[in-house]
This record gives sequence, C-alpha cells and structure tokens, in this order.
Amino acid sequence: MQVTRLLRIELTVADLDRAVAFYTSLPGLSSGGRDEADPAMAALLGAERIEQACLRRGDQTILLQQFMPAGVPFPSDPASCDQSFQHCALPVADCQAAARAIPASATPISVGGPQQLPPRSGGATAYKFRDPDGHPLELIQFPDGHVNGVDHSAIVSSDVERSIAFYRDQLGLTVASRQTNRGPEQDRLDHLSDTVVDVVALQPRVATPHIEILAYRSPPVRQAAPYQPRDIVATRLVLAVDAIPSPAGRLADGTDVALIRDPDRHLLLLMQEPA
Repeated sequence: MQVTRLLRIELTVADLDRAVAFYTSLPGLSSGGRDEADPAMAALLGAERIEQACLRRGDQTILLQQFMPAGVPFPSDPASCDQSFQHCALPVADCQAAARAIPASATPISVGGPQQLPPRSGGATAYKFRDPDGHPLELIQFPDGHVNGVDHSAIVSSDVERSIAFYRDQLGLTVASRQTNRGPEQDRLDHLSDTVVDVVALQPRVATPHIEILAYRSPPVRQAAPYQPRDIVATRLVLAVDAIPSPAGRLADGTDVALIRDPDRHLLLLMQEPA
C-alpha cells in the first residue's frame, strides 16, 4: 500500500457556522459549499450524521465537520508539545501583515508575533495560533515567497524513528528533509522553553501538501488521552492510497475507505485512489 497524495485535512468543529466564518476570514481560504457526509463515512467515524463545509485554498481542501452527536471539547491548557498536536500550515506573502489580520476570536500560540527562524531552521517566518475550537494553525512566509495552497500538516511524534518507519515503510512516503530546530525563536514560536525539536518532512507521491513530523526532545512530549473522531481534537488526514488491504467501508460512489491510527494515535482516513 502506498499513499499517492494527501487529499484533504478534516477538522471536527463544535459550531459549523462559526468555524466557516472564522476560516473564510483567513488569507486565501474560500468556501466551497456545504452538505452532509456520506452515511457510510459518518458510520465509519462513529456519527449518526455529519454536517460539513468545504474550504478551498489553491488546489487544497480543508473540510470542517460538525458531528451529531457531538464529542468532547478541545483539551484545556493545550501545548505545542502535546502528542495530539496537529496544525495546518498556510503560506503567506507577508506573515506580519497576515498575523495582524487574524480575527480577534483566535488565540495566539506564538509569543511576540511572527518569528523569523534562523537559516539552520529553514529561515522561514512563522506564526502559530488557535481557532475558536482550539485547533492550531500556522501562517508561514517562506524565503522563496511561494504562497500556494496548504503547505503541510504537522503532527507531534513521541518517537521520531518509529514515526518515520511507519510513514515510510507502511505508507510509502519519502523523507524529503530532516533538521533539528532550537533556540529563542523556536521557543517563542511554540510558546515553550528550551525547545529542541526534530522536524521531518514526509512527501507522498504528489508532493503538496505533505506531512511534517514534530518530535520534541525538549520539553518532552505530553501524552494525549484517548480520543474519538467526533471529539474536537480529532483532526484527520485523508490520504489517497493505491490499494486498501482491508476496507472498513464503501461510499456511495464505490470508493473503499478505512480509518487507521499512526503510532501516536493521529487519525488517518485512507481512500482508494480511482483506477
């Protein structure tokens, strides 16, 4: 089984209207319509019904989903080194200006505004914050200035080698880059102290968006309580694969699907790539 591309990122939200209003106020995101999830998909995710709204940014998609019945709210007192941490990274042309335009309902993660990371950490300028539900997001200004779509989804790992082995050997992703970030800029970006974090970019066959592993050596990764797809913290990466050995369901259009977890329990929704 090999992942061919990251199809979309799904966020569980408490109030779909509020979430759509927030996200469409962010740079480059527009509404792509609303509907109900396929009943087979709702059943796979443990819901009676799911109302959802599609957001577009370039060629990429973020899907906001409100579950019936609802799950539990986002954990209180979240941190960037939580095992459940997962963010979407949105490239922008001017991180300072984009950060100033974020709605007041957002909660800052980064301290002191956008942070320009040193060349050894890639040299990008970035800013992290949370949406009204608690989901973390990142605005990122790259040195080359590209602003297309959604660049990546970053997930925290408690064991970097284990995560690399899972995504490389079981899902067929390629390690595109690897570095270790540290220093005062990283501390302010993540709102942590004495930060040392391995950052590993994992590419599917179609490169963008990709998956980024954040493996914190310091401070240590905080273990996450078990959670279900209907819980607000339960972000899902939807991955197109060339084959699903054991499908868990079939959608109305004939697409086979399966729901799995990576070694840190991040949710991955596998969908059969059309022939």
